[in-house]
Amino acid sequence: MSLAHETSLTALARDARAFHRLPQLRGAPAPFRFALRLIARGWRHGELTFVLPGGRELALRGCAPGPAARLDVRDYRFMRRVIASGDIGFAEGYMAGEW
Repeated sequence: MSLAHETSLTALARDARAFHRLPQLRGAPAPFRFALRLIARGWRHGELTFVLPGGRELALRGCAPGPAARLDVRDYRFMRRVIASGDIGFAEGYMAGEW
């Protein structure tokens, strides 16, 4: 069982070193790791599962129930678009086939 399954990502997000040592994040570029950690630190409701380009999965689970979704990441570049342009960057990443 991986570290991500033993401890919630939201708990790991409080410790940058532990979060970045996750085996699922090996090879992921720094902007993606940074953004994922920020998202995990604020996640409260529901579940969001990221399916990474290599097939690995990372699930964010909030402490309260809510909707569940999966985001199939085909190219890590989409996160740079999101960081730079917010929801417009998210939409542009979708149109570019990056997620």
